[in-house]
Amino acid sequence: MSLDRVTITGADDSVKPEALLELTRQNPFVEWGLLLSFKGQDSPRFPSSKWIERFVPIARANPTMRVALHVCGRWATEMYQGQQPIKERFPELWAIAKRVQLNTHGERLLPVIHYAGLSSPPQIGDKQVIVQMDEVNDGVLADLRQAGMNVAALFDTSGGTGSLPATWPAPIDGCYCGYAGGLGPDNVLSQIDLIEQTVGDVPAWIDMESRVRGDDGQILDLGKVASVLYQCTPRVTVNCCVA
Repeated sequence: MSLDRVTITGADDSVKPEALLELTRQNPFVEWGLLLSFKGQDSPRFPSSKWIERFVPIARANPTMRVALHVCGRWATEMYQGQQPIKERFPELWAIAKRVQLNTHGERLLPVIHYAGLSSPPQIGDKQVIVQMDEVNDGVLADLRQAGMNVAALFDTSGGTGSLPATWPAPIDGCYCGYAGGLGPDNVLSQIDLIEQTVGDVPAWIDMESRVRGDDGQILDLGKVASVLYQCTPRVTVNCCVA
């Protein structure tokens, strides 16, 4: 596997944005996945509006800082309907993000998606849209590709619970793929080896959330994050394939 980024999901008010910048400077391959949800605002894993206001100028002043927006719940559904809830509510954050992940968490989308083709594709401009391959809405990926969108696939059946899959899926031909579910500082290298057995030498990324938090799940544990990034450094390719 040509590992070209490590996404850390769930930065929130438990950490200072400045600390994320320092980790980025030490590990330029890290991508910060910010969870956004209408219902989840201000709860653990979801940054508050005040935190976002503090984060944006830091990220904007440091363009090497990679930011992905992981949109959940109602806002994800609205985006699949062609609406722009994140761009409207957080325009400055939207502007600095390079990728947008639309999370479905294993809940089947209602007739929002027409599997014979999208009636109103997500409006994301030049950003890459990441489809969560959750074994329920996997057909969405083909629809987006058919619509000519810049898409990536994240294989994740854990729904943020931190559970390892029984096996890691093979990548999709011609599609940039990521792998998530149960990854953390205690197993990241061994699981990279297992993913590599399936993926081969194509570019891919890994994403983690639950296992880089404190034991009670309330905080993003930057010690665990630093451990993961340190362990991954020798395995990451120098030239990343996606901005």
